[in-house]
Amino acid sequence: MKNSTLLLSIALALLLAITGTTFSQAGSLHGWVNSNTYMLTMTGEASENVQGKKNRKIDANLNARENAYTKFKEICPDFSGDVASIAKFYWTKYDSNDAATIKVHFYSKGLKEKCGDPLPAKDEEKKEEEKEEETKPADGDSSKKPDNWVDEPHVVRYPDGKGKVYSKPTGELKPRNLPVKNFYQGSEGCYVECVSDKFDGAAYYAKPDSDTSHYVFGWVRLEGKYINKSCQPKGIETDDLSKLDSMKKLCETHIPNCGSKCTGYGRTGEWFP
Repeated sequence: MKNSTLLLSIALALLLAITGTTFSQAGSLHGWVNSNTYMLTMTGEASENVQGKKNRKIDANLNARENAYTKFKEICPDFSGDVASIAKFYWTKYDSNDAATIKVHFYSKGLKEKCGDPLPAKDEEKKEEEKEEETKPADGDSSKKPDNWVDEPHVVRYPDGKGKVYSKPTGELKPRNLPVKNFYQGSEGCYVECVSDKFDGAAYYAKPDSDTSHYVFGWVRLEGKYINKSCQPKGIETDDLSKLDSMKKLCETHIPNCGSKCTGYGRTGEWFP
């Protein structure tokens, strides 16, 4: 038995030496898994104003995610992309006080290189970047942006953990980054909200009315218009977007944390004048 324990300890030590993985004083396991992936375990506690065991766990989980994003930015300050979009969550554990501990992999091709001094972009990549700049509706001038427009990569919201969500700082509520993808960049468009009844990977919990509650993962802009504050995509007649497989596929494609669990929700016009 002693020999087995010794062999296991040696194997673990070799693994940590090879991968560069280390343990912090708080016991968090972190380090480079490979040239594309950085691993973190991070803890988060529920805010004092959040009541109810379920809500406290949700808030603790979201706080742990924000802590992981902040820690990764410290480790990789030269990474210029949307940190949330490259995060892959593997497990969550809770202690007796409902504090959450999460394991997350930050994955992006060539990530380790991006965290140092990235090589100059290839000619093809430069051309693609220039093409994207040319297709942006604003062209750097906010006066040219369409109505009902939200900039990528995210918009900041302030949820209270009980279902109410604010667009501006309120009290001591912590900000959450809601991913945004402007799939349609023309003049007449509206946003589909990608939501789920599962909170893993969500930006926050929302209860827009007494009959509706869900976890919000992101927004995708489509060609269409707002009718009674609800997004009505062009060519779609139903006002219940959650029943459409096309909306599920849209969310899966453009909102990284959705996977296959999100559906569409159209009542995003409430956020605009």
